[in-house]
Amino acid sequence: MYQTIKEKGEAVLNFPSADIYENCIATITNNGFDNDEIALSGLTAEQAKSVNAPCIKECFLNLECRYLWEREITDGDTHVLMCLEVVNVCARMAIITPNFNFAGRCEEAIVLYQKAFDAKVGCLLRYSDANKSDWDKELEPEQENYIYHAELFIGDQRAIFLNYKAGDR
Repeated sequence: MYQTIKEKGEAVLNFPSADIYENCIATITNNGFDNDEIALSGLTAEQAKSVNAPCIKECFLNLECRYLWEREITDGDTHVLMCLEVVNVCARMAIITPNFNFAGRCEEAIVLYQKAFDAKVGCLLRYSDANKSDWDKELEPEQENYIYHAELFIGDQRAIFLNYKAGDR
């Protein structure tokens, strides 16, 4: 996969549900230049909309990406950190509502998702607006303005964003 990403400059990150996880792992062992590792693993490849790379149809989330850069993790290491830019999101998650905890940085994440994915805020509730009986300890002053609960829509997909830090609840 590394060589293909370097040659094409594009990739799709496919997110499987638990029921097809083993099939997705099998794509690693079936990965040869002359093999269709997706079909050999019992899955269905379909062309991505924005990049020249395959999506796995059975996955609930596909992030279509362009290669930006890479860096060695440590000098002389055989592993690298690769940076990809998400250019399209294909979500088939109608029955799943993901919850994301940003540990104090929820507002930054909302702004990022609005810019990157054209996300729309459905509702937003700060700790200072919430019912104080929802938690059992006094808030720190900086937590008053934290986002307690936010609902975002990325296309038709609903996601919940929140700011729980260890000990908040």
